[in-house]
Amino acid sequence: MTRIGQEVSERLDIVPAEFFVHRHIYGKWACRCCQVLRQAPSVAEVIEGGIAASGFVAHTLISRFVDHMPYYRQTTINARSGVHTALHAGVHHRPGRRGAAAAARGAQALHPQLCGAARR
Repeated sequence: MTRIGQEVSERLDIVPAEFFVHRHIYGKWACRCCQVLRQAPSVAEVIEGGIAASGFVAHTLISRFVDHMPYYRQTTINARSGVHTALHAGVHHRPGRRGAAAAARGAQALHPQLCGAARR
């Protein structure tokens, strides 16, 4: 047989949001003669003391402020995937404060570069 052409069929599909856990294992070492304990430094957290990784925080904030999806709706969507999040009305003030704090830190970090550029 000789090929004379082809038919192409395309279908749009979606993979629902997949939640996964990053597990970081930090070894501890002890010196018996010095009585000193050493441990590898941990990865910096987006929210101190929290378990949310940067991707989850970004997804939550984009859903809230870009897609205009309230936290209570995000909670039910996450629960369908088996992840029970504690997004509630008391959380609504945190993104603004965190954003303002991050902007202030960014301005402080850029201050020497901006002042140095202005003096040249």
